[in-house]
Amino acid sequence: GMFIRGGELEDLAFSYDAIRIGSPFHVVGVNSAFPALSIESLNFYSGVPPLRFSTSLAAIEVLSKTRYDKSRIRAEIDVNLAAAGFFVSLPAGPALQISFGARRTYYEFYYSILKSIPALASLGGGLLSSFSTIPFFYDLNAKVDWNINQADTLSLVFIQSLDQALFDTSFFPRTNTLGASLNFRDEKLGFENQWNAAGLVWSHD
Repeated sequence: GMFIRGGELEDLAFSYDAIRIGSPFHVVGVNSAFPALSIESLNFYSGVPPLRFSTSLAAIEVLSKTRYDKSRIRAEIDVNLAAAGFFVSLPAGPALQISFGARRTYYEFYYSILKSIPALASLGGGLLSSFSTIPFFYDLNAKVDWNINQADTLSLVFIQSLDQALFDTSFFPRTNTLGASLNFRDEKLGFENQWNAAGLVWSHD
């Protein structure tokens, strides 16, 4: 993630070209919500941003989308121990280019393996079998470029990002060793952060 001295995260504005977006990083701050091939450049304004962008209390970070290029096919597959994703950008006619990418974590895969091992599943009185706090995130990126002429491109953009982690307390004991009641305010605690952004972007080169 990115934090600016003197300001909180909510004081930092983010923009994908002219489209205002949420944080381009997932909550854990390690993974970007954008495939690398979908970003042409990044500009950071620590002071007063250009007038075409929304103002912010701390600074503004502007991500620029990749430009139309019908001569190139871009593709990547990213698989690591935490997440898997892909991105592809290819021509769709003489003046159109379609780009699409998606990624999600698969921590629940490891969790299911651990639960399938009896010796581990029985630890803590079956705590592992009941435990359901699995961090999860995914992101979607879609873009259609229409090359109007050599200098102008109209792009339809859609972006979605989700971070989620729920802690299930329903299996916790309701009394302590002395028989006193233990009350939980909610049976499901945690956080969920989701943002969506969509719009038309006119680019003139």
